Amino acid sequence: MMRIKYAGQEAIHECTTLRHAQSAVPAGLDAITILGAEVGGHPGRDTVGTMVHEGVVPNAVDVPMVLAGELDLVANFSRLWPWALMAYFWALG
Repeated sequence: MMRIKYAGQEAIHECTTLRHAQSAVPAGLDAITILGAEVGGHPGRDTVGTMVHEGVVPNAVDVPMVLAGELDLVANFSRLWPWALMAYFWALG
């Protein structure tokens, strides 16, 4: 992590559970991506849905968070839009 920071880069880590996110943040990450169970591939054995993460993780970590998974309802997307917008502007610097 020190080499990444020394090079002036930012670190974003992918996590599948709140427990993983809470253990990764102290390493000095700039942000985390939370993978919901719907993301596909092999996100992990102990995963929960994206909407569950959306309600729990932002209050439990002190870094910006991006959600990854299925957003199938307009109502769900409208709840997440402020987070997506924040991540977009954060990525622009």
